[in-house]
Amino acid sequence: MGTDNFHHRGRAGRAARREAYQDERTSTWLFMCEGEKTERNYFEGLIKYLNLDIKVKYSKGGKNTTSLVKEYNHLYRDEKCDFGRVLFIFDKDSFDANNFNVAAEIAERIGTVAWSNESFELWLCLHFYCIVTAQTRHWYNNKLTSILREKGFLTENQSYEDDGKSDPNIFSNISEAGGCYKKAIERAKKLTEDKALHNPAKANPCTLIYKAVEALIEKAKKK
Repeated sequence: MGTDNFHHRGRAGRAARREAYQDERTSTWLFMCEGEKTERNYFEGLIKYLNLDIKVKYSKGGKNTTSLVKEYNHLYRDEKCDFGRVLFIFDKDSFDANNFNVAAEIAERIGTVAWSNESFELWLCLHFYCIVTAQTRHWYNNKLTSILREKGFLTENQSYEDDGKSDPNIFSNISEAGGCYKKAIERAKKLTEDKALHNPAKANPCTLIYKAVEALIEKAKKK
């Protein structure tokens, strides 16, 4: 009987350790972000707002589209790191169209792809406006400068590009300025309706950031 109890306790211990590992794996998300601060600060603010108890690991940032995917393959896949979700956040900006498309295609085989054409700032502007025609990233930056100045988050001598992008409170600033992430989801989805998503470089304006946001919302509902 004593031996049976010993083996039973051993199996129970192993099962508990497997369950703990699974919980740890699914509660750790990897964000592969091209940008160094803006995207990370936005998602950190959203995670806090949703009161999500997940661990998040971020890539170093400062990468172009294809090197971001290569970084994942080199640092994470080869080391067999397991994550509950892997999300790729990158922009078209001025990067080569072919590289952008290839990166989107490869990343989609790995995890959730949330690219923006032309920039992440399109997603931020969608918190306030419906946008239906292609604009440059400078246009989006100027729009955000106007909004954040009007609401007092930037002074008249500050700009979104120089000061707002790196603000750790970017999510709360956007929300308190009257922006709504739920409206941004609706508007972003509307933008995809007439776009050839198999060719992201030509889908402008378009952003799939809503996929990453919806994934976090879904996780929050399962708490």
